[in-house]
Amino acid sequence: MHILFLSRWFPCPVDNGSKIRIYNLLRGLAECHRVSLISFYDPTRGMPDVSSMLEVCQDVWVVPLKPYRPDSWRARLGILSATPRAYVDTYSPEMKQCITDALSSAKIDLVIASQIDTALYVHAFQGTPAIFEEVEIGVFHDQFFNSGSLPARMRGGLTWVKHHRYLAQLLDYYRACTVVSDRERIILHQRVHHDIPVEVIPNCVDLDQYLYVLEQPQPDSLVFAGSLTYRPNYEAICWFLEMVFPQLRAQIPGVRLVITG
Repeated sequence: MHILFLSRWFPCPVDNGSKIRIYNLLRGLAECHRVSLISFYDPTRGMPDVSSMLEVCQDVWVVPLKPYRPDSWRARLGILSATPRAYVDTYSPEMKQCITDALSSAKIDLVIASQIDTALYVHAFQGTPAIFEEVEIGVFHDQFFNSGSLPARMRGGLTWVKHHRYLAQLLDYYRACTVVSDRERIILHQRVHHDIPVEVIPNCVDLDQYLYVLEQPQPDSLVFAGSLTYRPNYEAICWFLEMVFPQLRAQIPGVRLVITG
């Protein structure tokens, strides 16, 4: 089978949770199938080393990721759109064209769109069997249903309504989807009306890759390695610094916390 994999993150270097998941999915798929990769990349970090993925993928194409600018005219017009305005603002005609070119140049049996940032280009590959990999809805669900203040609840409610309706429309075009946890699967079934199969594929780490990593433990030292661009990680470290770390420092005055992000 020839698989076209669409990625929000260029997998190398494997330096955050999303990249770890994507890289290992690609590596696993490549053991049994031919895999072509189209990936966004962060232009502020320069052009990625495409050759680093050619050991896994048959073909690799990259497209610059457009950053979200809430004050742009496209984002402001997106308030009136049924599509969440972040996706209106960051939509990439170049990504759509790259997908179209890949489908026209080879017989693709299956498209795997990783995360909603690539799943929204479904009209570029409509007609080809497709899987929506890593549907994420829990963050938006919790921002609304667990909001404390009225303003936060109103803002979260508007975001939730628009996002989950848009997600339901996207899922109509896919044969199946995956989530990272049973809780995500339950929220998806309860809150988003759809009929496609949902499979739980948890995030994992290949421990064999770390067999020869030898580090000397540092006494009274803590590391938080979660990416702070992911809101739950940011909220978690804020909670830790406010509620937990002061208690640790009271008992261990020399304790040290490193936030690597």
